Amino acid sequence: MTQKSVREPHTALIIPDGRTRIYHTDPQLAKQYSKNKEIEREEIEIPAKNVFLGRMSSLCREYAEHFYPDNWFILTTNNQEGQPWLVHPDQPIKGEYDNPPYPIPGVPENSDKPIYWQPFIDQETLDNKLVNEAEKLGLLPKRDGADGQYSRIIFLGNGTDSHTDYKWWLQKTWDSCINNVEYESWFKIYQLLTKEGKKKDNGKASKLFAPYNTQKYQYSHYVEVIKALFKDTGIWLEFPLLDYEYESQMISRISDAIYRGFPLHHTPYSLEKISVNNLFRMKNPDFDYSDIPLTNSSHIQIITSPNGFGKSTIFRLIRAVFKGNLKEISSIPFDDATLTLSSGTEDLILSINKKYSPSQQEQGYDISLNTKPEGVEFTRKNLDDQFRDLKRWKEENQPKIKLLRKIIPPLPIRFLSSERLFHDPRQEKNYIYDLFVEREESNVLENKSRGEEFSESFKKRLDGVLTDYAIVSHKIDTTFPVRLLDDVTSQPGIFKDYDRLKESFSDLDKKRQQLETTDFLSFRNWYKKEKNPFESDKNDLHSVQLLQYQDFLHDYLEEQSEKYKVFDWINDRCQAFEDIINNLLIYTRIRIRKDTGFAFYNLHKESGRYHELDLHQISSGEMQQIVMYYDFLFNCDPSTVVLIDEPEISLHVNAQENLIENIEEIAQKNKLQFLIATHSPFVINSRWDITCDLLLGGYDE
Repeated sequence: MTQKSVREPHTALIIPDGRTRIYHTDPQLAKQYSKNKEIEREEIEIPAKNVFLGRMSSLCREYAEHFYPDNWFILTTNNQEGQPWLVHPDQPIKGEYDNPPYPIPGVPENSDKPIYWQPFIDQETLDNKLVNEAEKLGLLPKRDGADGQYSRIIFLGNGTDSHTDYKWWLQKTWDSCINNVEYESWFKIYQLLTKEGKKKDNGKASKLFAPYNTQKYQYSHYVEVIKALFKDTGIWLEFPLLDYEYESQMISRISDAIYRGFPLHHTPYSLEKISVNNLFRMKNPDFDYSDIPLTNSSHIQIITSPNGFGKSTIFRLIRAVFKGNLKEISSIPFDDATLTLSSGTEDLILSINKKYSPSQQEQGYDISLNTKPEGVEFTRKNLDDQFRDLKRWKEENQPKIKLLRKIIPPLPIRFLSSERLFHDPRQEKNYIYDLFVEREESNVLENKSRGEEFSESFKKRLDGVLTDYAIVSHKIDTTFPVRLLDDVTSQPGIFKDYDRLKESFSDLDKKRQQLETTDFLSFRNWYKKEKNPFESDKNDLHSVQLLQYQDFLHDYLEEQSEKYKVFDWINDRCQAFEDIINNLLIYTRIRIRKDTGFAFYNLHKESGRYHELDLHQISSGEMQQIVMYYDFLFNCDPSTVVLIDEPEISLHVNAQENLIENIEEIAQKNKLQFLIATHSPFVINSRWDITCDLLLGGYDE
């Protein structure tokens, strides 16, 4: 797999550390024996990127080196002072690691107290050392007013304030526990609680230690550190994995991004409206567009008008702005334009004002944002220099490019132009002027080679998720005997969860069968008799013999469910993809297969059976739909704005009539925003409620 460096130099990636460190597994790295057999403490130096172990850590590192080879850092919470710490991946970590993580001072090894603790700071009062380190690494603006190196920070971690009570992570809480005479008894009580009791207990002990036993939203406190560290700095923050509950789900997404070939994004902003004055500079009031709506509750906006009213031009302008394509902005004649974005809590207004000479020649333009004190100006000479020698221009204008990224919100854009059937957009000279690009343009084409490319890529992605499933399963299965003994020896309670356990087994069985149908798991007939103990005809399942196993059964079901969560993201989209395509095509059927990626079948009328087709036998119209819907479902990250110009091209009337319904399902599933410019009444169908006619200046009822 070839490495694809980020073309945008002002974006930094921060990854979380691993729960397991190399010092945990090999004590020889932290100790050495002298000649007299006495253990001497040794301070070992190892680059930070080599310290952290585990699937999540190794994947984060691979992802970082693949997409951000020169711009990634590690946020670790395990250091000698018990505080969050930012490190460069090549920075040596030096210290005494005999007792990792951070040992509690004065606690003997045979104490009932926990020997190690990992306090987290009060987010309202960030530690100065963390701030200083962030400044030193160029992540923060310096206190003397000097700019930092980056204008966008991306963190690969999950979290939610609705699942974690942060006040129990504060330094003062830990201090009070250590200094309180009741602390030891708290910990004893916590150890004696049953698992169900720990979940229900509202006492200090449970809240204090529970975060170490849960796998859900385990990076919430890391996310809070990032938010607090970059608060009020004007730096764009992104958390692409924020909403994923389990680490196994995060692993699946990171792995898939590596296989698909471009990084993950999720900005909190949506594009609300656009205004353009004197479009085409014809002094025609019909081309003064004020507040064209770009979103609604369906997250699909249809724009229609007669030819020549500027639908395609407006789409080109939107794409050019958020890709940083100065040449395209310059090529579109208008006086000024504003784009309004919203995060739900604040509005951002991005303004572009052009300047013209008395002879109506463009002299340049400036771009500004209402929340930023400074704007960026491009003169005609500066633009001409870029068009003549782009490479040299980039080298000489890094401060200007950085300021431009600071002003323009990082909104992901996908553009399907009306010329997609006639030109390969990856070869368009125009796109080399995109300043905000992290991969080559991969717009949807009619041509079949794109179908082949997607099919091969998809097979690699399926291989990746199966590998992750095997690793997660191995990790869970190898701890099975320990968990079983722990639960067998635990104190029995009342077996009141019979019905809930029976339902959970049934749900797990349905999930397994569905994954077998999608070809992720191999089908095994013996599952039918042995997989679900609650299908037994015996009536003694309520007996006291099962009392001591109820906690184990709960854990077993939760962990089996966690295994399958690796498949959640891709499996959900595989089902939607098959349903959409098979409802659109008349005789052809598509099937997801792990050995080929896609498989196509055609109905033989006389025999009534389906025969497998070669990819080259798929018609151009069929392939256009396959490639388009695949791209929307599998390649567009949340918050992406998808611009589709004349989707009716090469589509049958039936496909046009189903377009909005299918896209609405995808918009909801992937949290996308669609803008569609069309002349087709079949595309609009009955959805005039989301259609704006530029000629009429608004919605056409």
